[in-house]
Amino acid sequence: MVLLAEQNVPNSQCPLCAGQMSFLFAALDHQRPEAPEKWTIVWCARCRYGKLAARLTADDVSRFYAFDYYTHSRHPDTRNSGPCKGLPARLRLHLAWLFDNGRELSPSEAGPPGRLCDIGCGNGRNMRMFRDAGFAVTGVEPDPQARRIASEFGTVYQGAAESLPQEIGCDYDYALLSHVLEHTLSPVDALRQVRRILKRGGKVIIEVPNCDALGFRVFGATWPCTCWDVPRHIHFFTKRSLDLTLAQAGFRRGRVYYMCYTRQFSDEWLERMQLMATRLRGTRSSRAGYDLAAWWLLARTLLAPAALKYDCVRVHAIAV
Repeated sequence: MVLLAEQNVPNSQCPLCAGQMSFLFAALDHQRPEAPEKWTIVWCARCRYGKLAARLTADDVSRFYAFDYYTHSRHPDTRNSGPCKGLPARLRLHLAWLFDNGRELSPSEAGPPGRLCDIGCGNGRNMRMFRDAGFAVTGVEPDPQARRIASEFGTVYQGAAESLPQEIGCDYDYALLSHVLEHTLSPVDALRQVRRILKRGGKVIIEVPNCDALGFRVFGATWPCTCWDVPRHIHFFTKRSLDLTLAQAGFRRGRVYYMCYTRQFSDEWLERMQLMATRLRGTRSSRAGYDLAAWWLLARTLLAPAALKYDCVRVHAIAV
């Protein structure tokens, strides 16, 4: 693993559009509070895509998960918002809920039941949901603990998006990558592997953090949806950069959905932001300041376009 310092990155070339990438911010690994490394994120303004300014190997990436990662055990869904303390905070969360029209992943949006491969299936939560809806499900997952849990819902093979095992076959109607693409070493190579296992006209469903969200633009290195999982999050996507990635891999993008709004105003979310800011600055940040920032974000996003409002984006794409 080679970390690139801020002064080394301004002239780096975007792998999607060949534009110039420049320093965006630096983040810490919240899973390892003792680790001193600051991870530099670089950004291409032309195609709105970001990535870690580091040369990583597959072994490097595997070491980033050497703890009880949330998709590798029977933890509850972390997308749910926790309770808020105090009337103003509860009011803020309730207002966000009233204006939250995000759409969670469901089998009905995929199409008629068929063969589905859940790549990076984790503990099998989505495999179970699709199986119960009549799909024939297969999983691929690199973590042995997660594979054991997910195997309750179907056959799960060892592998990753960039190295799909040959034994899974190549006649799937659907492939699902839910919060997987941002973790891969090469998203384009990963999607080319996915295209190989799909039937002609097969569909891939991809969900990633949405870096068009106003919260990401404003709060950067403290934004929980993306930066709290650095360095496991290697890539930072918007709908525009997803389109380019899909096109390079031989897909045509179709429907787009957005999700996850209310949680951005929960006490848990604000406490995470405060903790990361404290670590980055070396001095304790004021919680009152984050409460005010949450009200400001709520006012700016209640009626905003979906791309600015929601912290996750999901796209459907057809293999061409």
